[in-house]
Amino acid sequence: MANMRIRALALLRLCGFAAFVACAALTSSCSSDEDTIVVRLQSGPLATVAPDTHVDDPPLRFVLAGGLAAERSALPYARFANALTGALRRHVEIVRRRTYAELNELLRTGRAEAGILCPGAFAVGREEFGLRALLTATVDDRATHQALVVVRRDSGRKSLEELHGAVFAFSDPLSASGYQYVATTLLGRGTSAAAFFKRTIFTYSHDNTIQAVRDGIADGGSVHSLVWASMLSETPSLGEALAVVESSPDLPSNPVVVSPQAPASLAEQLSHALLDMPSSSAGRAVLMDLGISGFVKLPDAAYDSVVRSWRELGVIPAPPP
Repeated sequence: MANMRIRALALLRLCGFAAFVACAALTSSCSSDEDTIVVRLQSGPLATVAPDTHVDDPPLRFVLAGGLAAERSALPYARFANALTGALRRHVEIVRRRTYAELNELLRTGRAEAGILCPGAFAVGREEFGLRALLTATVDDRATHQALVVVRRDSGRKSLEELHGAVFAFSDPLSASGYQYVATTLLGRGTSAAAFFKRTIFTYSHDNTIQAVRDGIADGGSVHSLVWASMLSETPSLGEALAVVESSPDLPSNPVVVSPQAPASLAEQLSHALLDMPSSSAGRAVLMDLGISGFVKLPDAAYDSVVRSWRELGVIPAPPP
């Protein structure tokens, strides 16, 4: 039971960020008005890099698609950044934006060189500007997750169909689990989210969606299965308040990506560093704190179903004949 709780809490951290309470110790500045969280570690009690390790500049800007609200702890990501700094001999800055589209723009322009994205954002980036997937993060050695539709138990609703005319919460317009699945399902039934629901809202994190449904701000919402499992483990009373009424087929998990603007050598260096990380006890501890059990190389076709759904929805244009 203890191990299950540790894994569940780690899964929660895998999908999100938070501002540091004492952010001045970790960054040169920190403002609650900004949507970007940058972590740059030099040394100190969090360091996993030996004091005499030589680290070259400029820093590697590494984006992370957060599935949780920014007020949740970013400490596991700081440790991950520091571990990468040691492996790559290059300072790593972790960058977060409010929307997945903003992260894609950083990667498109080369203002960020690499990162871990949600599959929906990656699929758009792959088709629009040649974003590359190097590896896929695994959780308990699985490289998949699901989209879940959640409702309040006291609503009496038992299916997505029964949410017709309701207020529905999505996480992000480029999220596979937090938007695409429900939108594609409704399209297949001859309607759209705009026509089917009374009103839709975007919460920009899966935990915010769960809270919106729990608090009655929304009647239902679409969330990432790993976030749901983690929050349920952390707060069992959620299971008394909310129920899952629909789930998607398996979706591919979050890929490690590199910008088409990044130097060719980065892909090899980053792949080697990440694949090697689980081989040491320190590396396994860093990954476990993120909820990652390791990384695997998936074929490009693993994300084709996500691309097809975006094409059906008109997010990605149809390929030329």
